[in-house]
Amino acid sequence: MIEKKLLLLYLYFGYNFFKLRNLIEKNFKDNLEKTIDLLFQKLEINEDEIIKRYNFDFNLESYKGRIKFFFDRDFPDFLYENNAGIIFYNGNWGLLDKGIFRISIVGSRKPLTVTSKFTNDVIKILSSLGNVVIVSGLAAGVDTICLREALLNKMKSVAILGNGIDYYYPYMNRSLQQKIAADGLVFSEYLPKQRPNKYFFPYRNRLISCVSEVIIVIQASKNSGSLITGNYALEMGKTLIVPYLQNSEEFEGSKELINSGGIMITKPSEVLNFLPFVSNNVVAYKENYDSDYQVLEIIKNQPGIKIEKISNILNIPLPKTVEIITNLEIEGKVYTDFNYSVFIIE
Repeated sequence: MIEKKLLLLYLYFGYNFFKLRNLIEKNFKDNLEKTIDLLFQKLEINEDEIIKRYNFDFNLESYKGRIKFFFDRDFPDFLYENNAGIIFYNGNWGLLDKGIFRISIVGSRKPLTVTSKFTNDVIKILSSLGNVVIVSGLAAGVDTICLREALLNKMKSVAILGNGIDYYYPYMNRSLQQKIAADGLVFSEYLPKQRPNKYFFPYRNRLISCVSEVIIVIQASKNSGSLITGNYALEMGKTLIVPYLQNSEEFEGSKELINSGGIMITKPSEVLNFLPFVSNNVVAYKENYDSDYQVLEIIKNQPGIKIEKISNILNIPLPKTVEIITNLEIEGKVYTDFNYSVFIIE
């Protein structure tokens, strides 16, 4: 069985498909099956030793619908081109189809408050587009925030792991991982029960970049995994968006990415400027979001402020200000007392 032998070779090289791919291409004989048999003989593969080392059930029938090989018709070219050839998955493989627009979002495992809020706001804006799939890595911090917010906003999402699809890391994300697998897609280059390894994560980050045309890196410090993902995006010629939210060491990696060609933004709604959507609806949403955001910030800083004063500060018509505040009241974000003073709902 070609699949079993291919998987054994893959494990023989310690999950390094780059080496295996080069060997296959260099030794190709008539067809793939003959080539795999030839490599088995050349390398003197000891099946029992590999099976014992990885403690894996090589009855691949039991993984039907959970494993893809590079020769499968629906295996994306972008994965093979980035040296991924065997993928284990849970969920909807179709979310990797060519016609689906995906945006990868990654960031710090220890986000600042301003970073967490920014991430939430970006997802809310993207959810309004109705045709975007969110991709991330399921690490603690920004990855978790964006995937959780995507679920709350009924968006499809893809989580790419640095461990097996049946292993939960971090364990606190077990429920989140299961929910994504049920409604989206979770996938990995590693055996289903493979524990995480610190060397897996930097290599996994290339997949986070390659599956999307737009990558957003939020709060990258120096030498961080997010910085690696951003550099992969630049190397691949992807659109890299880098929020720069404050001048601090937490954003040193972000600054480096911006200096290397990343697009700097400072407001969540600016993400829309760099998406390939030309739509009046999107422009209108951007304007509405900016207004909502500004009104909320004013009310937070000046609790009890009068509606008329908000209108004067923002230099927008009073009826428009009333409309914005009414919408915010409906959303449960503010309330207005009998004197037309406005307060944030905590």
